[in-house]
Amino acid sequence: MEAVKNLNGEMWIFAFLLIAIVVLQACWFLRLALRYNKKHNYFTKEEVGHLLKMGSVSVLGPAFSVVVVAISLIAMVGSGLTFMRVGVIGAAGYEMMIATTAAETIGVQFNTPEFNESVLVLCGFGMAFASIPYFISTPIELMIMDKAAAKGILHKNNAAHKKSAMTLKLNSVG
Repeated sequence: MEAVKNLNGEMWIFAFLLIAIVVLQACWFLRLALRYNKKHNYFTKEEVGHLLKMGSVSVLGPAFSVVVVAISLIAMVGSGLTFMRVGVIGAAGYEMMIATTAAETIGVQFNTPEFNESVLVLCGFGMAFASIPYFISTPIELMIMDKAAAKGILHKNNAAHKKSAMTLKLNSVG
């Protein structure tokens, strides 16, 4: 596919910039989470270390399945665009579906002469626009979780608070 070869070099520039932003954002979230934990003492330092190790290991399994699907996505839209999209969202199957849908919307199939630079850019924009719901839902969900956590802290500090059903279940089992 000539279009993928022509635009792949330029895609790497944007891919590295976007992945750098994602890495900085992840570090920022980790810093905020560690600060929040330090302020409210949810977990001890040993528990935080254990949780970081456990989280790191639990990421590896799903990452292998993404790599397998990403290999086929590389054949469709090139390595630069694949690295950029899968590095941000991590859902190669979803990205492949969106790229296919974007191309088929204008009547073009992958691996055909009609698949040119314009169609590749359309696929890139389609994949980018398809991730907008992630950026909308994340702040809303975080706001709800923050309110729930703050409410839990208020109840924790009040000795006369009513225990939640989850606490009752845990106490009855243990």
